[in-house]
Amino acid sequence: MTLKEIKTASLDDLHLAAGKAKLSQGNGPSFSRMLENKIEKLDAEIAKRAFNKLLTEQFVKDLAESHLDAWKDRYFLKSRSAMKFDLEVNHDDSLEIEYVEEQLGRELTDKERDIVSKKFIRAVLDLYYNGK
Repeated sequence: MTLKEIKTASLDDLHLAAGKAKLSQGNGPSFSRMLENKIEKLDAEIAKRAFNKLLTEQFVKDLAESHLDAWKDRYFLKSRSAMKFDLEVNHDDSLEIEYVEEQLGRELTDKERDIVSKKFIRAVLDLYYNGK
């Protein structure tokens, strides 16, 4: 499997290619470096797909519902923009991030943390103001 094919390959094909590459690593230093690069790309694509599969709209909504069950009184009579500001500045999203990491069985990248945080804030606002 070439590096260009990684983005379009099925998950089973990615796992198969990663396994074959790991088995072939003992065939010399330059070959091993090339395989390490390929394994890194395969593992990154597998992790990205697992993250995207987990972070469905319903999953994020469930996180938001849990937050609002505990904190909805805090937002009483606040405008949407004030609530958004409060969530962005004062809310510690480590609980939500830890839960996602636990579900994935790995630590999130900084980019993934930002995605979780933004989707969480959007879901809390939508749920609180629109009931969605």
